[in-house]
Amino acid sequence: LNSVRNPFVFASDLKARVATVKRMRDRVVREVERRGPAQVVGGLRKILDVTAERARQRIRQVNDGIYRAILFNDGVGTDSGLVRLPTTVIKEGDELVVINQGVSPENWRGPQHATWHLMKASLGVYLFTYFFRGLPPNIALFDPITVLVEGPSVANATEEVAHGEGTTLSAMNVQNLHVIGSKMLFDSPHRLGVCAPFSRQVMINTHAGINSYGYRVANFTGLQNAAGQGARFDLDGEHGSGFFWASVTDAGEAEETDMRLPLVTLARRVDKDFHGFGRYRGGAPWVEISAAPPAGCLLTSRGTCDRVSHSPGLFGGYAGPPAPRFIIRNADALELLANNDPRLKLSQYELAKEQPIPGEYIIEASYQHTQAFKAGDIFVYSVGGGGGYGDVLEREPALVMDDLRTNVISHEVARSVYRVVYDAATLLPDLLATARERERAREERRERGKPFAEFIQGWLPQRLSEEKLKYYGHWPEPRLPSYSKPFWG
Repeated sequence: LNSVRNPFVFASDLKARVATVKRMRDRVVREVERRGPAQVVGGLRKILDVTAERARQRIRQVNDGIYRAILFNDGVGTDSGLVRLPTTVIKEGDELVVINQGVSPENWRGPQHATWHLMKASLGVYLFTYFFRGLPPNIALFDPITVLVEGPSVANATEEVAHGEGTTLSAMNVQNLHVIGSKMLFDSPHRLGVCAPFSRQVMINTHAGINSYGYRVANFTGLQNAAGQGARFDLDGEHGSGFFWASVTDAGEAEETDMRLPLVTLARRVDKDFHGFGRYRGGAPWVEISAAPPAGCLLTSRGTCDRVSHSPGLFGGYAGPPAPRFIIRNADALELLANNDPRLKLSQYELAKEQPIPGEYIIEASYQHTQAFKAGDIFVYSVGGGGGYGDVLEREPALVMDDLRTNVISHEVARSVYRVVYDAATLLPDLLATARERERAREERRERGKPFAEFIQGWLPQRLSEEKLKYYGHWPEPRLPSYSKPFWG
């Protein structure tokens, strides 16, 4: 109990789990006594055999080919630096081979290293929910899938390297597979599984201090359970939908958070322009705006995606935006609240764009050392929105107007991204003028475009500074002679 964030909750949960496991054991023993060990083991094996065959049937229904996706992490612990994780899938017949090759090397700068079996197991987050939707979610779904991970690398670390946050790398692999799997399923009988990835823009504020019950606590709020869903091929993503690793979750009540943690919740809301745009838009996250309590508090934070998104869009949809740390020091929010001061605007969009509250505005990398904050300092916190699907110029103008009415997007996005012409007072679109404006936008794209041979000549010589590439590995393909095996797993 001394090793967890909340020993009271953990103790009761542990008792419930032990009771559940005991009941499961009793049921299995009863079946063995009734039917005999061979029948029970055979029945369990039959479930796995049938599941494996159905997984192979699903794979046979998608096109053979080689599919690729790639993501980058933009920080290593409290330091900046680019880390590369590509995913390649070879689909042939009724088998998939998932390959992580060209991965950045171990950096020995903290716990953001994965192991090959974590890279494999995490893929179930996508496979069970989307690619194999409707099939029994058990380990046999992996029967036709081979996972090969280059190493030692950040995706496949040796035992001596800290890897307590290996989920950062394995989640990047999940996001890559989500993009790849959606492309596979698009031209198949299972197009209902096609969507942009769920948000994985991790930014976690951990508050420490004395809570309302009078005991010391260090924990984060439930807001990480309210991330945005990626857009589907035929629908917008849901706002505040769930948590990347467990979709059936609850963000909790703000009042409960205020009692349990040393903070004062000022607002929870769906905010403007905080999702991926597209023909169908991604879901926005809840944004939580809170303040340090009268006694102050300590805060440490960690995350990813301060500059580069981990929530890509699909088929031309915009990625969900990055989620760096956003705090306002010396804001005196509690006094502004007591005085009903109109400058206390409780939206991330207004705070970042207008900076209406006197104070020191700080937008910085999510990984920060523990710092002390005084009463009224403001924390603006969320875990990001999902990616969009399809070309923004194909979004129905009426849907753009609906997003304006519900404060999901700003007028800047409606006009400059979706290129809709409308009456600002009535929010009625001019369809003919919008069609002309969108044709102008397509012409602008054609003018910016270049033949591939011309584009690649200017692209290949580009290179980031050595400072930004210090954790990257060899450029542009970070394979190293020190990789002891081509693949592990």
